[in-house]
Parts: sequence; structure tokens; C-alpha cells
Amino acid sequence: MMTRRHLLFGGIGLCCAGAARLFEPERRFSRAGIAFGTTVRLTLVAASEARAEAALDAGFEAMRAVERAASLFDPASELALLNRDGRIERPSADLARLVEAAVTMAEASGGAFDPSVQPLWRLKADAAATGTAPEAARIAAARALVDWRAIEVAPERIGFARPGMAITLNGIAQGHAADRVMAALAAHGIEAALVDTGEFGGRGRPWRIGLRDPADHGRHLDNVTLEDGFLATSADDETVFDRAAGEHHIIDPATGHSPRGVHQISVMAASGLIADGLSTALMVVPAPARQRLAQRFGATIVSVA
Repeated sequence: MMTRRHLLFGGIGLCCAGAARLFEPERRFSRAGIAFGTTVRLTLVAASEARAEAALDAGFEAMRAVERAASLFDPASELALLNRDGRIERPSADLARLVEAAVTMAEASGGAFDPSVQPLWRLKADAAATGTAPEAARIAAARALVDWRAIEVAPERIGFARPGMAITLNGIAQGHAADRVMAALAAHGIEAALVDTGEFGGRGRPWRIGLRDPADHGRHLDNVTLEDGFLATSADDETVFDRAAGEHHIIDPATGHSPRGVHQISVMAASGLIADGLSTALMVVPAPARQRLAQRFGATIVSVA
């Protein structure tokens, strides 16, 4: 399963809270857990433990809601039911938002980001589990099911235009979760927080994030300061199907194989969902088109390795 541990650390320098808070000093609180198949962590600044705990509870519930909508590994998730039946009636707001955003990113990227690559992903993952490579004919058959334009999205129904299709939302779900968590914390009066759902969101303080070197996990490439925005990273070094052939979890829908020439891309944007989707799409689009696509969403490419 894909995990995104490309960000080494988050740090904060806390300054004086001011005279207005002398009798209610702010403190830092943190909680870790497991979501999306990886370790997640929420860190926030609050005036009381009670407020912090309530906010942390709400933040983790927001993540669980996204998992219930978009997990490929929970057979009871909405996404699993959609892929099983080819349609789902009255989707949750989370699932509808994710699918709509995935289709929008697919259109903007000319299909470089395509959530309907799931049949290809599953074929490659199953072959890797047995130490084999999928045959060309099976890759061609799976590619025939990949077409974001065949995803039908309406307020009351999501479905596929042809049988056998399936989608993955792994390329945007953790970023969307970061958005949802940050909103939940804000609703509880939290003004300063660092959210790590596998993608990062920072607000209210200059949080320092280290970008890990995909070729050497013991070192980092650069530091990024995140104060009011979101940072997402996609890389080729986590879920690897065939290392010798360069096949990993990011797939170019046009070829059925993993893109070459770039190992990791980090993107900063005002939305975690946008940053997450772009970091995936930019691994696939040709290098000359990367800046144009990022600018279309008001995002910044902060690192390419």
C-alpha cells in the first residue's frame, strides 16, 4: 500500500503570545495515529488541554470520514462499493468532492492524472505480489478501461459508463483529508496547527518541513516553511512493483507504465486536495508543461528531484 513519508519533520518556533494571553498561555499539543495506511499526526497550539483534545478528536474524525468515503482497502467504504457495483447512489459529500476534483484534475492535465487507472494499478500490484510482470495483452485490456471521461458524476449518483471500470482516489484523498482536518480544527477555535495526513497543512505559525531525498532516506533535500497553506509530495520510491523495470504506483495512463525522468515532486497550494492532485499529475506530464499546470491552480512547485 502506498505511504507518503517524504517529509522528514515539522518544527515550530513559538514566540510570546502577548499581554492579552498572559493568564491563559498557549501550549502545544500533539496526537499521532494510523490513517490511510500510514502514521498521521496533528499538532496544534491551544490555551487549554480541554480545547485541544476536543479539536484533536474532531480532526481525527474528519480523517476517518475521508477513509470511509475513499479507502480502497476497506470493503465497506463508499469507493469500494462504487468499484464493485459500478455506481453508488447518494454519495457522501466527501466522495462527491473527491470524484469531482479528480475529474477536474484529469481534464486540466490532459488525462495525465486519471483516477480510472485502478484496473492497471491492481493488475501490476497483483503481478508484483507473485514476483511476475503482467503480460502485454493484460496491460492492453486494463488500459482499455482507463478513461476519466467515462466517470459520471451527479449530485445524487456517481457511476461508470462501461463495465469493469474502477477508480482510485489515492492521489488526492490525503490532501483532501488535510483540508477537512484544518477546517475541523478552525471550527474549534484553533488558529495555529500543523496537520500531517501524509500531506501537510500549516496555519498560524511558520512550520518548518524537511523534504526527504528519495534516493537516500537518511538525508533531506531542502526545508520548506509552511505558514498558511498545504504541501504535498509524490515520489517513485514507496510502492514499487518492479524496481528493475522502474514500475511503481504512479502510472502514466497513456502508456500503462510508470513515468521516467523524475523521482519526486513537491507542490505547495492553498488547498491540500489541489497540492496532492498536482504532485501526482506533475510526475506524469512532460517537464515543459509542469509550470503551466501548476499556475493554472495557483500552486507552486517547490522541489523536483
